Amino acid sequence: IVNMVDPGPALSALLTAAKEQGKITLFPLNIGFGGVLLAFGPQSPSLEELSGGPETEGDLFLRIVERLMPALPPYLWQFAWVAEQVRRERLAPPQLGVAVSITASLVVSGIIKVAIGLPIPLVPSVAALDCREPLALSLPVAQSRA
Repeated sequence: IVNMVDPGPALSALLTAAKEQGKITLFPLNIGFGGVLLAFGPQSPSLEELSGGPETEGDLFLRIVERLMPALPPYLWQFAWVAEQVRRERLAPPQLGVAVSITASLVVSGIIKVAIGLPIPLVPSVAALDCREPLALSLPVAQSRA
């Protein structure tokens, strides 16, 4: 299942239903000049566990990014003020075209691997690719199953 639902009750319901059916859900995030792919499997922690609690003010995406920040490319710290402005003014986070393309590539790679039975990193591990930091291919959030 490829998630294209904005954070909120529908997303939580989608992930819960997929987990109950033993399905893998791919959750793409555009971050900076790259992307992150969260793949939720039947044994993965919930989105609320990953983000540090239930969505309270529409800031689920930002809380996930904040939890991943120590493993993300260092240049992203320069843009912390953008995250604060997005949170304060309740704006949609900016998305760069290159990030959208990279994230889409991660999703397609995940789909192919799942379809042919190859392992993919499941949450709490994540897959990442960033054009400004091309060697940062995987985030050491937790042990990878791959």
